Amino acid sequence: MNLEQPMNNLPKNIFKFFALCVLFCVAFSLAGCAKGLFGKGASGAVSLPTDKTKVVEPLPTSIQSPKQNPEQSPEQNPQPDVSFRGEENPPPDTPVTMSEVPVQLTPRAKQSEVPVAGIPGFSYHNELLTEDTEWFGEVVVNGVLTIAPQATLTIAPGTMIRFHSPASEKTGLPVLIVQGRIVATGSADKPIVFRSDLPDVKFGNWQGIVLLASERKNLMENCRVDGAETGLTASFSSIVMKNSYFKNCRTGLRFQDCLVQISGGGAAKCELGLNLHDSEADISGTEFSGNRIGIALRRTSFYLSRSVISDNELEAVSAEESKLILQGNLFSKNGRGITLSSCEGLLAHNIINKNMNYGISLSASRVKVNANDITQNSGIGIRVTDGKSITWGNSITANGRYDLYNAGAEGYMAIGNWWGDSKAADVAGRIYDKANDPSAGWVSYIPILQRKPRISE
Repeated sequence: MNLEQPMNNLPKNIFKFFALCVLFCVAFSLAGCAKGLFGKGASGAVSLPTDKTKVVEPLPTSIQSPKQNPEQSPEQNPQPDVSFRGEENPPPDTPVTMSEVPVQLTPRAKQSEVPVAGIPGFSYHNELLTEDTEWFGEVVVNGVLTIAPQATLTIAPGTMIRFHSPASEKTGLPVLIVQGRIVATGSADKPIVFRSDLPDVKFGNWQGIVLLASERKNLMENCRVDGAETGLTASFSSIVMKNSYFKNCRTGLRFQDCLVQISGGGAAKCELGLNLHDSEADISGTEFSGNRIGIALRRTSFYLSRSVISDNELEAVSAEESKLILQGNLFSKNGRGITLSSCEGLLAHNIINKNMNYGISLSASRVKVNANDITQNSGIGIRVTDGKSITWGNSITANGRYDLYNAGAEGYMAIGNWWGDSKAADVAGRIYDKANDPSAGWVSYIPILQRKPRISE
């Protein structure tokens, strides 16, 4: 056997074998790429459509747009099933239409998060809110809306709350009842407005806001309440109010058995601006003007300071059986000024002028009247029916008929007042007492002050 020939051809055979291996690997790689491009590999890529495309029906609408609650957990609110009908896994050569591609579904937005022009952000019809709620934008209330005892209603600056007036008087007026808590914090440039949905604003278009046994920290700041039967009615409640105004209401504010703190704001164009019964109220910097009656009190502890009570048709302040301090206020151009019956307290540093009937009327009241300017009232400066009160250190002058009128049988103490530049003899002519009517008591007015006392604090 010739062994040299095979040994000589060995390098050539090895070269051929190596070349065949390389060709085999290249072919195998090309086959894999082709499968990735035209078939479905491990990654799950879809194949390009061919002439044998299988058309799959679109998914049902109920699957494409499911209603879901954003607060539910994934287990309670599973993602929609987008698999092919009748096939757990589609074959590699089956195309997928756009209706079958899974879409990331977002939770349905809350009503208040999608403001639409001309459409209120919130709308209610005879509802009970049992959870904390925040209002902003525009709100429409139809019927009775009640805030439950455990809930808080928070209202953002600039919110407009409209109460839908009924077409028939037999249907009750719309009303907001707060048994829980209200926190309405507007701003000077973005007040919160409560009013009816009628263009013609007048009292009786809607019932008003009612605090019913709400002793939590209620707050109304920079609010405007317009056209209600009673703008705010509160019973057995507590509230702080700042710069809030009530207009065109039959009664602006009414409190019974309440704890009230009011700074700024007030009431105008109402039958009665402020009505308090069996309450405690601290009020400062307010204005009650242009009403039929400004303020009416009964069995109330009342402190009023730095306020303007003016241009009220019948009366500025009327109080019965109350403890009060009226200090540093203006009572001007009212039908009657201050009327106190069976009260006790202090009137000090007030300007009481230009009222039609009288400036002050005191009956069965243990009140100190000191350092007030009681002047230019068309009828009488001070009218008294008994000697329970005392008047000193005031400026009492230039009133129409009498500066002081004693309508009772008891004597009255009014020493140490300034009666203008008149002499003592002239002062007597400005006082109505026993000298005018034998059934009346005397008024003691000497000594008199020789100069006008300081009125401002």
